[in-house]
Amino acid sequence: IQFPRNPPLRLKQYSPIETDIGRSVVRKFMTLEFLMTHVRSRERAMGVQYDFVLLTRDDDHWMGPFDLLSFKAENGHENNVYSRNCKTEGGINDKTLLFGRLAAERVLERLYSDFWMRDKRLEAWNAEAFWKAFIHVKGVRSK
Repeated sequence: IQFPRNPPLRLKQYSPIETDIGRSVVRKFMTLEFLMTHVRSRERAMGVQYDFVLLTRDDDHWMGPFDLLSFKAENGHENNVYSRNCKTEGGINDKTLLFGRLAAERVLERLYSDFWMRDKRLEAWNAEAFWKAFIHVKGVRSK
C-alpha cells in the first residue's frame, strides 16, 4: 500500500497510517478495484455485460434465497447500491453490497485509486461511513 505524503484524514477510528485494521481496509479496497478490472475484462472477452456485482463477506449469514430479479425490476437499479439496513455504524453495512452495473463502475473501478482523493466529504470515522460518503461522491444512490 502506498500512502501520499500528506494524506487527508480517512478512517479516523482506525487510521490506515497507524493501524493494521486501517491498512487491511485499504488493502480490501485495492483488491476490489483490481477485481472490478477483471470483471470488465471478462465482459469484453465474452461480449456481455453483467447486470449486478455482488460483494459479500464470508461471515455473512443468509436467512433465505436471494432474488436478483426483484432488484432488477426496480427502476434505476443500474445506479443503486443495495445494503442491509442494520449495524450501519454511521454509514453503510458492508457485509453484503449489491451494485447495479453503473454503480459498480462508478464506485468499484476507483475505490482504491480515489481513497486519498482530497475531498472533505470523505473524512470518515470508519469503513462504513467511508463507503456511504464515497458512494455519494460518485453520484450513486444507496438503498
